[in-house]
Amino acid sequence: MTKSNKKHIADGKVVKIIDTHQIAINIGSEAGVEEGDTFRVGKGLVEIIDPENSENLGHFINTIEKLEATDVYPKFSILKKIVRKHQGGSLSNTFSSISALTMSDSLYGKTRVYEKAIKVNPSEIEQTKKDTQTKKDTSDVISISDIAVFHE
Repeated sequence: MTKSNKKHIADGKVVKIIDTHQIAINIGSEAGVEEGDTFRVGKGLVEIIDPENSENLGHFINTIEKLEATDVYPKFSILKKIVRKHQGGSLSNTFSSISALTMSDSLYGKTRVYEKAIKVNPSEIEQTKKDTQTKKDTSDVISISDIAVFHE
């Protein structure tokens, strides 16, 4: 995207921790979110102020996880931690391959896509809400009401 075509999506909040692999945020397609958009999810926004002229230069987030929108609804989105790993791509074995598919894999390799667990506060997963009596440090895990900032 060129600078003039950048998307501007308002910051959202975590509204539900579904399980250790998916969370819901309170912004969706009505706010411009699309499948594949990435968000930094974490604790608190830190304002950056220019000391010379007091101009607010923007903010950054204390990121816990970088997550991808996998399911987008009008008013909310489901975020997951998606990992893509590229493997292979050796040109040296090109002509020893028998099938076109095998040759293609030898030339270009494969990209594996899979989900990883998200650092979430386990006491806020719906099924374990009864375990909220145990207080734990939650500064390094995602909790309900944490901020989700669109990231290009």
